[in-house]
Amino acid sequence: MKKLFILALVTLCASCLMAEGLSVQQQVDNMMFQAPYVQGEIIVKYKEGALVAMDVNTSSMNDLGNNTFCMKLRGDMKKALTGLLSNPEVQYAEPNYLYKTMATPNDPKFGQLWGMQKINAPAAWNTKAKGDKVIVAVIDTGVNYKHADLKDNMWVNEAEANGKPGVDDDGNGYVDDIHGMNGINDSGDPLDDQSHGSHCSGTIAGVGNNGVGVTGVCWEAQVMGCKFLSASGSGSSEDAIKCINYAVANGAKVLSNSWGGGGFSMGLYDAIKNARDKGVLFVAACGNSYSGTLSLPAGYCQDQNYNGKTYPGLSNVLAVAASDENDKKASFSQYSKDAAKSGDMVAAPGTNILSTVLGQNYASYNGTSMATPHVAGAATLIWSSNPNLTAADVKKILFDSGDTLEWGSSWSGTYNVQRLNLDSALKQAQNR
Repeated sequence: MKKLFILALVTLCASCLMAEGLSVQQQVDNMMFQAPYVQGEIIVKYKEGALVAMDVNTSSMNDLGNNTFCMKLRGDMKKALTGLLSNPEVQYAEPNYLYKTMATPNDPKFGQLWGMQKINAPAAWNTKAKGDKVIVAVIDTGVNYKHADLKDNMWVNEAEANGKPGVDDDGNGYVDDIHGMNGINDSGDPLDDQSHGSHCSGTIAGVGNNGVGVTGVCWEAQVMGCKFLSASGSGSSEDAIKCINYAVANGAKVLSNSWGGGGFSMGLYDAIKNARDKGVLFVAACGNSYSGTLSLPAGYCQDQNYNGKTYPGLSNVLAVAASDENDKKASFSQYSKDAAKSGDMVAAPGTNILSTVLGQNYASYNGTSMATPHVAGAATLIWSSNPNLTAADVKKILFDSGDTLEWGSSWSGTYNVQRLNLDSALKQAQNR
């Protein structure tokens, strides 16, 4: 049974490991002790052409795309990892790491949405940009697409919506994936059974000006549900990779990721890198463990050193810290002074955030999970206002247009953070 959050540790081919002074055995030991993982499951990527050359039987493995598979084992996991890493035809192999949500639990009243006021959203809403032409994927516990404040802003896969029930009409491997997919059971139904993903979705795109409940950053949008976190709020790297690949393949421009944990995962890194190469922005929560370092996957915006090798930071990753009603750092929020300086981290409201949950209900949550969808929604609105922008453009605009806050203290040192300003961001985007 998969528990906790998934994050994997990267491995290299045997020759690379030895070149860096680390044996295969040392690599395996590091992988298995760093972070929780799914027992008996390994993520493995074969080099180009290796599957044919080695006549690999992949029928019993879950295909994650790009020559990458999740292998289910019956035998000794340590021995299997050692064997795979010693094979020159294997690019990397690693445990199937675990991840978790980044929120803590705490109606039609706009006055309660202090975060929207703080980021100057009402001024931005006076423009023509609504977000309706941009797909934003919420990679999370799913989305309550039956909620009155969400249903009209869900992405619709027309081929499936107009196709035959029970048939994979578009041939993408998921049957009836009208609003997204479920990576846990490989179905086309991303319906939320936990609330976390629905809460994030409401902040991104709760239907605006409809006289019901709350409003999101985008009054209109196309929210794609990609479920990999279970009702317990946990999920594996295998299923996160499925979600990222699905979202990118089906046209999402913004990926909202309010989850994290574990160690470095080559599989996850590769999936986010592929999203970068396709022009997709990956917005991720900094984490809720108070520290001055970023949780992964948000930390992939920075260089990652693992087992003697440096993996370059991914330029499409934007980390999001949480601010409170007074523009101070939320007590729980992780952060990075370096990322705040380099343009790889911004802040957004993350305390007492009211949004949609299960049923037709609303609730207030705290967390960098709640800050992240403010920024994902802003990115969606920016792209809607100027479709010619690149992911790098959108990321830079979100940073440059922010309100400068001073965080820290005299004893710990102060540093500047850019807190999201939606109106300023839209003005910059429209002037590009």
